[in-house]
Amino acid sequence: MHSAMTVRMFNRCVVATIVGLVFLAQGRIVEGAPIVFTDRTAFNAASQPNVFDDFSAPVQCTVVPPFCELTYSGVTFSFDSPDYPLSPAATQSLNFLNVGPTFAVTVKSGPMTSLGFDVQEFGTVFGLSIAPRIRQLDGTEAFGAAVSVTNPGFFGFHVNDGSHLIGLGLAPNQPNALVMIDNLTGTTVVPEPATLLLFGAGAAVLLGRRRRNVN
Repeated sequence: MHSAMTVRMFNRCVVATIVGLVFLAQGRIVEGAPIVFTDRTAFNAASQPNVFDDFSAPVQCTVVPPFCELTYSGVTFSFDSPDYPLSPAATQSLNFLNVGPTFAVTVKSGPMTSLGFDVQEFGTVFGLSIAPRIRQLDGTEAFGAAVSVTNPGFFGFHVNDGSHLIGLGLAPNQPNALVMIDNLTGTTVVPEPATLLLFGAGAAVLLGRRRRNVN
């Protein structure tokens, strides 16, 4: 009986140690806001992107009433109107038009540390608001403060404090503004070798102790 109790206590200690080490490996408590970049070269240097899509391959927009969704390189764009975007095949870029004050686009992705793209004019009126959606270390998710884009060019967010980008909220902020985005660039989260090693070592120890106990 004492032997079985000792095994259980040992296993619990191993699990607690692994959880604690994994938490430390993942980063510190989230502070501050995402870093905003308007220069692609600086953005690439800071974020080391591993995702790029120039929207050159046409993707069928799936109508999920009242939304229209399409996905490029694991990033989904959800439009709150099934009539948009305009055909990416025609312009090789993603287009959306402010049709009334409630029109918006939600960008959804897996955990990322950076996400950006070129913002282009596609008409006589330009104006765009972008709000990052953040998942913090405690698991809570919320939109950050919106940033207004008043001039065409590159725009991107980057986090380096342990939090993750899981999407964006985009909305033209001028009546009848027609805006395009192109050259999607981002950095997906890759599990750190130390984290994978800790999980693997912990699983091996627990399995070994269980086999000994059975024998």
